Amino acid sequence: MSITLTAEDFGQARYGIHISDREDDWGWYAFGHHEPRRVVAAINHLSRENGIEEDLRDAFTAKDLIEGVEHKWATNIRPEGDGYCWDWAEPGTPWAVAITEVSS
Repeated sequence: MSITLTAEDFGQARYGIHISDREDDWGWYAFGHHEPRRVVAAINHLSRENGIEEDLRDAFTAKDLIEGVEHKWATNIRPEGDGYCWDWAEPGTPWAVAITEVSS
């Protein structure tokens, strides 16, 4: 049975976007689909909170991050460790959840 994700599962809102970082690399997931520049603003806010703003600036330009924004759909959501994992689905898949992924 698939779990229903909520915005709060992605952490507190930053500029109206619930976003969390991927712990395994430079990447982020946001609940819902958002305009790329707003997603980058939320990433910058999150990096300031985590004390890695300078590392982020050294690794990426705003253009890099904007180009890494992808609107995807998740299904078959299940718990994994302290978070969740899912399978990517095609748009229009019943019960799929909108997620914005930012990859480096």
